[in-house]
Amino acid sequence: MEMLKAVWTWLVLNWDTLLAAAFAIEVVAVQLVNLTPTPKDNKVLIAVHKVLVMLANLVPNTKVTPKKLAAEEAMKTLT
Repeated sequence: MEMLKAVWTWLVLNWDTLLAAAFAIEVVAVQLVNLTPTPKDNKVLIAVHKVLVMLANLVPNTKVTPKKLAAEEAMKTLT
């Protein structure tokens, strides 16, 4: 139980950093997806983006970071 409590505390304390890293990875993924001609991977990445945004909105004090803004801009390039 102590281990679970420690993991939960770590997640709460590092939530912004984890989301910033996820959005940074997403920006790179968008660039890679745009290199492929198939729309199937675009749809998968759009679904992943929706999940990330949902997770970011779970915590009301989550800041709008430059990485999240960059991810939003990169997502606009998907067709």
